Amino acid sequence: ACVLFLYDADEDEFRPQSNVQYCPLCLGPAAYHRLAWFPRAVAVCLDHQCFLLEKCWQCGGRLNVKALLERRCETCDADLTRAKPFPVQDDPFGLFVQEAICSWLGLSFSDSLSGLGLPAQPPGVLYRVLYGLYSSLETRMDWNYLYWSGALPKEADPPKYWTKRGLKPACSYVLYVTAFKGLVDCPRGFHDFLT
Repeated sequence: ACVLFLYDADEDEFRPQSNVQYCPLCLGPAAYHRLAWFPRAVAVCLDHQCFLLEKCWQCGGRLNVKALLERRCETCDADLTRAKPFPVQDDPFGLFVQEAICSWLGLSFSDSLSGLGLPAQPPGVLYRVLYGLYSSLETRMDWNYLYWSGALPKEADPPKYWTKRGLKPACSYVLYVTAFKGLVDCPRGFHDFLT
């Protein structure tokens, strides 16, 4: 399913190979770039329940696929597997949203999506609606409806003005969880989102 989105996706929806994100705990045992790390909507490693990292932990430089294959930052030669992951296991709703996104993109399988009152639509339609709600947040950074959990790092606080390409995974996480609230308990959740 994820491959289908590549044909009609906005280029802001996927990270380029020259600016990747990764999980240091996944990279340690197997040095390759995972398909699940390309979508900007995916901000968490579901296996290790931690935020994906987008920069070198030592010098702050951008990373590319080659750096992940070598497990080394091309700028400072830091071992990328030594980066400290930031766990999010204490935020069950946020993790659930990430699980739903991965499932809708065909990156994982989840049978726990029932019971939330989501619209009865195919995964591709649900993802497109979610992406539309997420995109509408660009002008609403002062909104008290934004999702927040005490389990999140300070860097998850979205900036006042943002572009889809420049978001850290933790910020993307907050915005996608906020957008997801508009799908839960439909149509009431959607109405709450709009008002």
